[in-house]
This record gives sequence, C-alpha cells and structure tokens, in this order.
Amino acid sequence: GIIGLKLSLDTNEKSVHAISFLKSFCDSSKKITRGVLRMQFLDALYKIIQRLNNCETANTNEEYINQLSNIWNIVENWSTKPKHTEFCYKFMQNLLSNSGDSFYEFERVNHFLDLLISYGSKNVQEFLNLIPSFIKSVKKNYLESENYKIAVNSIIDFMFPLKEK
Repeated sequence: GIIGLKLSLDTNEKSVHAISFLKSFCDSSKKITRGVLRMQFLDALYKIIQRLNNCETANTNEEYINQLSNIWNIVENWSTKPKHTEFCYKFMQNLLSNSGDSFYEFERVNHFLDLLISYGSKNVQEFLNLIPSFIKSVKKNYLESENYKIAVNSIIDFMFPLKEK
C-alpha cells in the first residue's frame, strides 16, 4: 500500500515527489466520503508524514509545510461530520505533535484547542479521551508562552465551571 512508499524530503528530487504525492491527496480528498475510508487513509497518511517529518529539511521546506496546512484544512472540514470528528481530531493532534515548529504555530494550536473545547461541550467522554494527548504533546516553546497559560485556563474553566450564585 501507500505506507511503503519511499517518500523523502532529503533531496530536491525526492522532495518534489513527496510534495506531489501530498498534493494528489489533497486533490483526490473530495472523493473520499465514507468514514471508514477516511480513517484508514488518515492512518496511512500519518505514517508517511511521520517519516517525512524525520527528514532534516521538513521544518524549513515551505512547500511541505503548505501541504501539511492544506491537509489540516481538509481534515478539519471532514471533522464537521459528527461521526468523523473524533478520528479527525486524533489525526490533527498527531499532526501537531509530530510536526516541527514551522507547522506548530500558536494560532493553529489555539484554534485546535477551541475545536476540542467546542467538541467537548457535547461529547464530554470523547473530550476527556483527547485532551490528555493534547496536554502531553505540547512543545517546549509553547509551554513557556502566555498562550499556554491561557489554554490551560480554558481547559480548566471548561472542565470545572464555576457555579453561579
């Protein structure tokens, strides 16, 4: 299957092929409508992205980072279908935690947290399953930011709302 593809960003030629593959995914994603197929495809795609993220140039390859952003947007769109939300959010969480600082932007992390909290308001159990991996995977530069403190407070406020008197 596609997991066995020897994609890499190590050379310019290999990078062109890897980015072309990711573009093909984005182009053909409209055809993938069934949840089971989306889930299987995201599992395979994540394994490929993990391998690509291990390349030295992954964090500086602008085209690659743009493709990750395109994939992110597609998966976020897929997540609006209630039966697909949880596995899409798991993919998005894995993508965040495994990607370099160029992709792990404060705005993207904060937006993802907002998505989780919104999801949690109707799906508490699923939220409680997802939030620990979010907290565990926070990158050091984010841990030391004011944004992280705000994020933690948002999680705490959501999980333990103050009762009005």
